[in-house]
Amino acid sequence: MISWFQKNYDELTKDELYHIIQFRIGIFMIEQNSIYEDLDGLDQKAVHFIYPFHFKNLS
Repeated sequence: MISWFQKNYDELTKDELYHIIQFRIGIFMIEQNSIYEDLDGLDQKAVHFIYPFHFKNLS
């Protein structure tokens, strides 16, 4: 069973936010060869749906 969870920006821990940004950079900048910044100022307003398969030691 897949265990997703959702959090608002202000509910994310520092480690969760770090891993999300690290994961997104890997996708958008490296794999898709994008020259545009992924951090666009919309994350603070978004609801983040997270599947923590790549997180190692979350608090």
